[in-house]
Order: sequence, then C-alpha cells, then structure tokens
Amino acid sequence: MAGQPAHCHYYLTGRILHSVEGAALADARITAGPLETQSDERGRFRIGPLCRGTYIVQVVLPGFRPFTDTVLLAGDYHLQVPMVPAVQELEEVEVFGARPAATPVQASSHLYGHELREARGESLGETLRRMAGISVLQTGPSIAKPLIHGLTGNRILILNNGVRLEGQQWGSEHAPEIDPFIAEELIVIKGADCVRYGSDAIGGVVLVNPRPLPDSVALSGEFNWVGMSNNREGVISAIAEQRLKALPLAWRLQGTLRRAACTRTPDYYLQNTAYREDNFSAAWGWKRYHFGIEGYFSHFSADLGIFSGAHLHNLTDLNHALSLQRPTDTLNTGYHINRPSQQVRHDLAKVQAYLRQSEGTKWTLTTAGQLNRRSEYDKHGPLNDSLAALNRPELQFDLSTFTTELLWQHDYSQSWLATAGINGATQYNTYSGRYFIPYYRNYSAALFYIQRYRRTMTEWEAGVRYDYRWMQVKKYEDGQLLRPQYVYERLNMHAGMLWRLSLHADLHVHVGTAWRPPAVNELYSEGLHHGVAALEYGNPNLLPEQAFSTSLSLDVHDHDVLAGELTLYHTRIIRFIYLKPQPPPQLTIQGAFPVFVYDQTDARFSGLDAAVTVRLSRAWSVAPRLSLLYAYDAGNQDDLPLMPPHNGSVMVRWQRPAAGPFLDPFVSLTVEHVLQQRRAPGDDFAPPPPAFTLWSASLGATVRLGGQPLDVQLSGTNLTDLAYRNYMNRFRYYADEMGRNIVLRLTVPFSINPSH
Repeated sequence: MAGQPAHCHYYLTGRILHSVEGAALADARITAGPLETQSDERGRFRIGPLCRGTYIVQVVLPGFRPFTDTVLLAGDYHLQVPMVPAVQELEEVEVFGARPAATPVQASSHLYGHELREARGESLGETLRRMAGISVLQTGPSIAKPLIHGLTGNRILILNNGVRLEGQQWGSEHAPEIDPFIAEELIVIKGADCVRYGSDAIGGVVLVNPRPLPDSVALSGEFNWVGMSNNREGVISAIAEQRLKALPLAWRLQGTLRRAACTRTPDYYLQNTAYREDNFSAAWGWKRYHFGIEGYFSHFSADLGIFSGAHLHNLTDLNHALSLQRPTDTLNTGYHINRPSQQVRHDLAKVQAYLRQSEGTKWTLTTAGQLNRRSEYDKHGPLNDSLAALNRPELQFDLSTFTTELLWQHDYSQSWLATAGINGATQYNTYSGRYFIPYYRNYSAALFYIQRYRRTMTEWEAGVRYDYRWMQVKKYEDGQLLRPQYVYERLNMHAGMLWRLSLHADLHVHVGTAWRPPAVNELYSEGLHHGVAALEYGNPNLLPEQAFSTSLSLDVHDHDVLAGELTLYHTRIIRFIYLKPQPPPQLTIQGAFPVFVYDQTDARFSGLDAAVTVRLSRAWSVAPRLSLLYAYDAGNQDDLPLMPPHNGSVMVRWQRPAAGPFLDPFVSLTVEHVLQQRRAPGDDFAPPPPAFTLWSASLGATVRLGGQPLDVQLSGTNLTDLAYRNYMNRFRYYADEMGRNIVLRLTVPFSINPSH
C-alpha cells in the first residue's frame, strides 16, 4: 500500500463485551493504525475515516486480557470483541482521550457513513429527511427547513460544530445557513431537550458534527462533484486536513461551490428558481491530554431566486392562480436570478478550550460570534428610475449574536456522572428598507445541572435548568418611538431511563418540560413577507409556550439480521403559537397576497416513528420506514395547519463487500408514499393536494483508475416523472413539485504521506 493513493472513506465499528457475562464494557481503548478511541457506555466504538488496507486492531481494558486482531479493510467493517478477564493482576494502564458523549436517554437518529455520502449535494433539510420522523417545510424547490414531529423554526435547535445556529430562522423560507459537506455525522435528538441545549428546544435538536481533526501527519482529504439533470445543478466541494509532524497541531480547510438553474416540473419550468452558494470553513486544534484548544470559522453565502408565479398583481390574478393547474410564469430563465430573490450571508467564529483538572474532571469553555445578513428583493423594484438603478433590497436584516458557555463534567465513579453549565448570550437585530420586524436586543442567561447514574443494564438521568431572557424592541408607531420590554424566566426539568434489554436492544424512556418565548416576528411582524408571498401580522400579547413531552423508544442494533428504531411520542404545548390563515386574500401596492395572523392555542402532538433494516442475506436487505403524526388544536377543537401527512417508504438494497475491479457495488430501489393530509383546517386557501407515490433508485461502486480510487454514484428521484403537489410546500397553491431528476456523484479521496 505504501506510496499508492488511499481510499480513506471507511469506518471500523464494533462492540466490546464481557466474554462470560455478555455485558457491554465501557472505556476500553481501541487503536487501529494511527487512530484511537474509547468504547462508550454501551460498549460501542467507531474509528475513521480509515484508508483501505490491513490494520492491527488492539483493545486494552484494565482487568482484561489485551485483544489483538488483524482486519483487512475494504469497506465499512464491524467487529465484535469478547474481552476475557485476566487471571493475574494487570499493571495500571493510563487511558488517553475524552469519554464519548453519553447516549441520549430520549429517542435519537443518526446519519453517517454511506447513507450520508449518498445524500451529498442535497440541502441540510433534504438530507435530514432521510430519517424517520423528520420532514421538511418547503418554499419552492430550493428552500427546505427541517421539521421534527411537526415542529420547526424556533422550536428546533441546530448546533453547527457545537454552536447554536443563530439566524433569522423565524421565516418558513429561511433555511439553515449550513453547508452539509462539513458534516461527518448528523444526529437528531427527537423531543424536548431544553435542559442541556437551552430554551426553544421543544421539538428537538439537530447536531451537525464534523469529523475530529486528524491524528495523521499525512495530507488527506477528498474532492466531491455532484451534477443534477433537472435544474442543471453542479456542486464542487473539497476538503484537506493534516496534523503537523513536530507539534500536536492539526488543521482543516473546506469549501463548496453550488450553481443551479430553474427547476422543471414534469410539464413546465418554475420561473426564477435558480440559486447559488459559495461556502468555506477552516478549523485548527492544539490537543494535549490535560489541555487543548481549537478554533473554527465558517462562511455561508447563498443567492436564491423566488418562484415569480407566486407573486400576483391583483386579487383576480391570485384567485385565478389558486384554481389553475398550471402557473402563468413558466419561462426558463436559466442560471440568472431575477426579482423576487434573497441573499443570505452567515459568518460563524468559535474558540473552544478544555482543561482536565484532575482524573474524571473536565472544564470546557466555548465562546462564539455570529453575523447573519439577510436581504430580500421584491418582484418589482422602485418606480423611480434612479432608485431602481441602485437595486437595493426592500428588506435587509442584520443579526449579531455572541455566546459563551462554561461546562463542567465530573465522573464521581464508574456509576455517577455529573454535568453542569452556565451560558449567556447577547443578540442585536437591525433592519433597513420596508418595515416587517423591528429593531430588538436580546440578553439571555442560563444555569443547568444534569446527573447520570449508570449500571450494567440501566442508566438513569435527571436534569434541571433555569433560563432568563430579556428583550427590548424599538418600534415607531404613529410617529412615536416605542420601547416595549419583555422579561421571561422559566425552570424546566427532564428525566429519562435507558434500559438494555439485551446485547442488541435498548429501551429509552423520557419525560421532560420545555418552553419558548414568542419570537419578535410573532409579536410584531406587520405586512408583506415577500419570500413566502403572504401578508403576516404579529400579536404583541402572545405569551410563552410551555411544553410537556413524553417518549418511548426501542432501539435494535448490532444484530446480524435486524436493526432499527420504533418511537412513540406525545407532546402537549400550552399556548402554542401558529400562523392562522385569514381568508380572503388582500390587495396591496405590491400585489395580492394571502393573509396570515399569529394566534395561540393548546396543541397536542402524538405519533409514531419506525425505521427498520432487515438483512435477508449477506447482500440483500429491505428497509421499511413509517411516520405517523396526529396534531390537534385542542383550544379550538380543530386541526392544525401545515402538519406533515402520514407517510412511509420501503427500500430494497443489494450490496457486496467487494467484487473484483468494482469494490463495494450497490443497487437500491425506494418507493415512498405520502397520504393526503385529511387532518387540515377548513379555512385554508386551497384544499390539501391528493396522495402521491414516488419511485427512486441508486447504484454505485468504487472503481480504480490507474491506482486512484473513485467513488461513483448514480441516482434518480421521481423516476416516473409524476406531476404532484406537496402539502408541506408553501408554494403548493401555485405549482407542482420537481419532476424527474438524475444525479451523478463522484468522490475522489487522496492521501499524501510525507514519509514516502
């Protein structure tokens, strides 16, 4: 293997077990080549990315005989390690490295490995949609926000590399400002997790985790290219990383360029739906056992065209568009972005340091700053020629956020683990152009404590958190400057249990409370929200939401035949804030638009998530998935708007570990069925669209070109070119969804070892 380009996409996973009792063993040190990790509380470990080749795997745990095995790595590999108790007394072994994060007691889903690679080129929302219980709220073909159990926006926290993403996420067309190419793993914690991650986490938490900084002195990375047929989209992304040979200092650089033309439905183009992105990130880290520090910076830049057929001149045109099967604006404008459009810029900078004060005690300090700028352009510019020539946005928001968190973790023993923290944030928002939301300033602070108790077959966790938030608004009304202030404070708690039913099955039980103060748009928005082609009006008398959440989840893992999850959940939200349709549409100087107002009610959310993979043979597997959601407006005894309909899918996959010149070939076929949303309020502007069924397929393999490995994937969505509309698309009133789309993905990994 020396001197040849290496394929560095593979992961070695496994589980450490007691050879006699069969119990999972935590804190075992596992090494494979230059990488090292520890087993978690369930005895599980994961090392990677590793290059193709032969590795000597060593496992060391005090009180047990060392384990050594040779593994030929030609793909992702799973290893079960039976640790034999030592007869003689062993010498003390010092274990380096941090303890892996504790397994969440509530339901969670993970996306990594080949599943994440097969989603390259998709937005973050579309990528998350591959998990059961996750759906997206769309605004046209290019904007997708994730929903967890029917909740989205400010009720979902997204952490980018451990930092809470702070943008203008209140808009349904304000997608997360994150490049999915930075992620090695996506984790979704379903249900309220207010105690650890903060207020607003009523619906859940999305963790976008990059790979750890490298431990190898080899210069490694990969090039990705994605091409799509429907909108002629092209994506180029690259990453390079290395650890310095003389110092414990590592670095990483990453960047992505994306260009897309107008999207096409089976019968027509969606005019002015082109978009482009220019993103990059950089990271560095200095790591010792007792002390370490790392820095991270990311820049996200997106220009988005908004479907012009959703912006009508008068009420007659709007009512006509709502009744049409085909919009009037169907020109193919190619890659050019006209009005209406959006420009989004987001910068994030983070510095994090840790200190191990003594054995079992660790302090972590994280400070971060974010700057979010959002510019929105109406369909029609100013009538004044001089002003029109300046091409200024009609709306522009600048949001600055600074956060600091101090975290303390302490292992009292093998059974007790305590986590405590204090954090604070300051946030300032300004706007220019037409009024929609006012100036405001936020200050927030929080204290939390979590106690975890671990036994061989069970784990218990309980936590409590106190939040304080102060907000001041600056708003002109009738020529007078008003400065209303809002003070919110809450105490919330959660408790949960993890019960290991067997070596391959875990039961998660979780109960918790969470809260969310009303966002400034819910209080004070007023007028045209051009991105969603609607008039929205806030309510300054709104009160904070209070949620009570319970969930029960069964997780089956590391089994030769069966793997998956089954989750039952129920959430009650008192004073639930939602956008309520207010027919009929209204005519404004900018055109005719539907009207929505913010209102409150008591809401209930109950449902089921199921995702199972059954291995029929060494090569064949079948993976059914089902998501059921029942959302009810208990206050008005009606249904809630914009809730995902029941849906399910089945994927059949064939994959071989290796086959001659084509390594790891696979073929998959997926059929997805989405029911009509029959639990929708009757005061909407148009009835929910009918049910639909979509077919998709993928195939791929790793091939060698002159010794260079190349990952090739070819996939297709909506293969039957079905004309359909999705209830979860805010533009479903006007146009169909994307037609057939063929996607080609190429990945070229590289590794340059300076010693050769």
